[in-house]
Amino acid sequence: MSSVLIAEGEPRIASFVKKGLESSGFTTLVAIDGDEAIALSRRIPFDTIVVDAALVDDRPGQCQRLRPGQLLMHPGPVNR
Repeated sequence: MSSVLIAEGEPRIASFVKKGLESSGFTTLVAIDGDEAIALSRRIPFDTIVVDAALVDDRPGQCQRLRPGQLLMHPGPVNR
């Protein structure tokens, strides 16, 4: 089973993404900020890391400390 780290600071969005991935058979963990995502990614060998682009905007360079090739960025909510 594939494991996914979800780095998302908004609890409702994190919950939505987590439920969707778990219903598709993925194992997930949620990090609420970039520092927690980095710490978790160093301890646990995730297959994929999904990162809210807003978290990266807060502290440039954080994504470079995550594992290359495992990172997916999502733009967060779209205002319509």
